[in-house]
Amino acid sequence: MKWDRIAKIKRRNNVGKLKQNPGEIISPIVRSIIENHAEAACLFDYKGDMQHLNAKFLKMLGFAQSEKEFVDAVLAQLFRYFEFDRAMSGHPQFYEDVIIDKDGQCVPITITHIPVVVSREVLGSLCTIEPRKDRSQPKLGQIVSEIRFQDILNRLDVAVWSVDLIEKKVLFVSDAIQEIYGIPAAEVHFDTWRQLIHRDDLRQVEENQSQLLEKGKIIHTYRIITSYGTLKWVKDHSIALKNADGQIALIVGSLEDITQSKQLQNKLQNMAFIDHLTQLPNSNYARKLLQEWIDTHEHNGKTFAMLRLNMDGFNRVNDVFGPSVGDEVIKRMAKRITASVADGGIFFRMAGDEFLILAHHQKETDGYEAIAANVLNAIHASLPLNSYDFHLTASVGISVYPFDGKNGTLLVKNGRAALKRAKQLGKSTYQVYSQSMDIESFKFFQLENDLRKAIKTHELYFDFQPKVDAKSQKAIAAEALIRWNHPTWGVVSPTEFIEIAEEGALIHKISDIVIETVCRQVKMWMKKGVPFERISFNLSGKDFLRRDLSGRVKRYLDRYEVPAERLEIEITEGVMLQQDEIVREQMQDLKNLGVAITIDDYGVGYSSVSHFRNYPIDVMKIDRSFIQAIVENEEDRFIVQSLIELGKGLKKTVIAEGVENREQYDLLKNMGCTIIQGFLFSPPVSAEDMEALFLADRLQPKQTTFKPKVERRKYFRYQLPMPLCVNMTIIALNKKSVSLGSTEVLVENISLGGLRFMSQLRLTTQADILYSFKVQMMDTLIKLAGKIVWSYEKQKDIFQYGVEFIIQEQERDALSSLLNKLRGRLKSNSVLKDGPFVTENPILYLQKQ
Repeated sequence: MKWDRIAKIKRRNNVGKLKQNPGEIISPIVRSIIENHAEAACLFDYKGDMQHLNAKFLKMLGFAQSEKEFVDAVLAQLFRYFEFDRAMSGHPQFYEDVIIDKDGQCVPITITHIPVVVSREVLGSLCTIEPRKDRSQPKLGQIVSEIRFQDILNRLDVAVWSVDLIEKKVLFVSDAIQEIYGIPAAEVHFDTWRQLIHRDDLRQVEENQSQLLEKGKIIHTYRIITSYGTLKWVKDHSIALKNADGQIALIVGSLEDITQSKQLQNKLQNMAFIDHLTQLPNSNYARKLLQEWIDTHEHNGKTFAMLRLNMDGFNRVNDVFGPSVGDEVIKRMAKRITASVADGGIFFRMAGDEFLILAHHQKETDGYEAIAANVLNAIHASLPLNSYDFHLTASVGISVYPFDGKNGTLLVKNGRAALKRAKQLGKSTYQVYSQSMDIESFKFFQLENDLRKAIKTHELYFDFQPKVDAKSQKAIAAEALIRWNHPTWGVVSPTEFIEIAEEGALIHKISDIVIETVCRQVKMWMKKGVPFERISFNLSGKDFLRRDLSGRVKRYLDRYEVPAERLEIEITEGVMLQQDEIVREQMQDLKNLGVAITIDDYGVGYSSVSHFRNYPIDVMKIDRSFIQAIVENEEDRFIVQSLIELGKGLKKTVIAEGVENREQYDLLKNMGCTIIQGFLFSPPVSAEDMEALFLADRLQPKQTTFKPKVERRKYFRYQLPMPLCVNMTIIALNKKSVSLGSTEVLVENISLGGLRFMSQLRLTTQADILYSFKVQMMDTLIKLAGKIVWSYEKQKDIFQYGVEFIIQEQERDALSSLLNKLRGRLKSNSVLKDGPFVTENPILYLQKQ
């Protein structure tokens, strides 16, 4: 090596240790001399490291100083001529050589080394170079013959080589080639490299070589098979040189064995891209490959699909059998699913029991559904382990590129929405986004996307529903109800968006809005002297799982100077079922502040008397489902009477919610119910209207008989003997066409102007949503389009809607013909045989759906 040679010379001449650092020789004077030297000049220290060079040096070569690799190569070539044996004399040393400039041209130069000697120590050399007056281009053979450092090159681990393109022969190759190729240097010929390249890499290497002729240099890596049959990775650095005619005639380069570093790189890559439990590609690799697939399919115009898979209720396996058994189940299930996917795509484990499949192009969506069905069938099969048979199910959400998103973010979001819908449909199934997504899923997806924006743009607002003293009929309290005025779907109830908030980590922001708004409103009413006892509001169960809940409530109480006794928090029994000590602590802390606690919807779910003993509950609110049929149903009357007696016996305030008629109210008052809440006295109203209700001495009951405005009919309406099952979808939203799957609704009557239907869907009367109905009767299928013009909640979560048709006269004529036939069939009572009519109770039918 060069540095070994230098060290030997220094020892032989008793140079000894340096008395100063090499950098100390660069004084301002020396720097000025170098900068203003008439020729290209640079300063080396005794090790050969360049300390400074002038602009003329770079200009001669045509390089910028940032092109370190090429500048260093020239500097190394210059310093190899510096002789320490002669340096102590201080006399200049003169040499001649040829260097290669940036354009690949050979430049004959004269080299002058002026030793820098201080206190009899050689600190380095001031080197100048100038073009030789003889600028004629030497022949290639002369260039090679001037390489006088072959002995150094042959000691390097990197193989250095040069080939003559015109003569197609090897001019030089260093001895290291034998270690890399397994072939002695003397036996390497012009085509040896091509014969050893791995066949899978040959095409790419040849493409890279063609770029060499255009760019003048390349650096690339590829695999070779040595003469011993060993696979190796090599790094090839090649430079193309031109002759006097401007023709590329010479290629010089180096070849380095990088097998070990490549193996280490692959190992690290595996650690980054492989799931350690299942050995499947992981989420990091999924994100990387997803983008690559998008880039590829954008150009080839083909589709692919993302299938998001989640095991249903897998946490039960871990809870019952422990995490080690859970891990083993995941491993075995991963192998089973991989086999079911086969060549259909690539299977990834994302985290826990969540997986993902990138499915290759299929001509139709049915192809992606077939892959999902195969996977679900594989999962459904019994999995024997440790004397147990595990019966597992999963849900799959499918999003297809480019229809369901042209970037990774949209595909992931839409796939997640489809997976959520599959879970809602009862699990153990798959759901395709967009083409098969029905109205409910589409609405849910839009709300999910818009909720964060709604919080920022203050689309959330509050209504208040009075709580009325059963005896005096005075409004003594109220419940604050958060609402969302969505630009497309109109007023959205918390039933629809709180679940989204809980899953999207927005629930705590919304809860803070609720607490602060209620405290602010209470402060305003207190300041005005408005008479009321408390304002209640709902919080999520997730709020009670945070230890800072009571602190958050106290912060807003202090900010608005509101007594805690004015607040009442309503919670569902599900919060207490979590059996978490944090929940109990937070409820007790709120109680200690003075905030009242109400158990909401009591009587449904897992109602337990022990809740009143184990938790600090002040108020029992009887669920509206028991109130609705209290007049007609003796069992409901008995249940409500028992709950009222239970509450009074435990010294709790009892509230009946959902009271809608005078008969219900009279019964509840006679039973001893304390407080009434429902449409009988008032629906939810604005803060201003609620203030007026508080100021009133007495609220008068209002019998709620619904009479929709649009029942002033222009056309005769045919009342069907039984509800007719009809497929409904949205065909236009905000004047833009959309393509959705259909949702089943029950049509109750129909005319030439419109129809009335029942559904569990919460829809809006917004005029910019156009619906389509496929009506099948008497062997006739017609499509009708229209807009919802009125709505009514017939029962909790069951709605009636009135639709006004938007159809052409030709379509109206076809409908008229069908209705005339219907009229005749109605007289003969044979119509039920000619359509998908529902013969059971329609409300029960919808609830089962």
